Amino acid sequence: MLPLAADLMTAALSAGCPPAVAAETVGAAIGGPLGRALVDAAAAASVGVEPDRAWSGLAAEPTVRPLARALTAAMIRGTSPSPVLERVSADARDAARWAGEARARSLGARAAAPLGLCFLPAFVLVGVVPIIATSGPLLL
Repeated sequence: MLPLAADLMTAALSAGCPPAVAAETVGAAIGGPLGRALVDAAAAASVGVEPDRAWSGLAAEPTVRPLARALTAAMIRGTSPSPVLERVSADARDAARWAGEARARSLGARAAAPLGLCFLPAFVLVGVVPIIATSGPLLL
């Protein structure tokens, strides 16, 4: 959800929305815990709460902390958070891709043992037993 939220925030800010309005709109659109946190932080920011305190609930989560820092800086200094939000989105996508690749790599190792346990008895019954059965009279 974080890459989507960051992309939507970037689009809303590029369209001219103030950070609090963009966060409220994006939070309502994506829903879930991140959406609720965005809506709550935007509501606090829009009623005049200090930006550090308004976005502090969002900054509690380590993965969302850069988003909160960018929005805090945008409200305090008036800088555009779009470059930071684009980087947050790219980093979150990369992290998800790396986690998926790690899970896929570990699947091969985990699948080898059950396959070996299934194919070993078949190999013994089809390959070894007939050889021993046919060479039995020769050994006597």
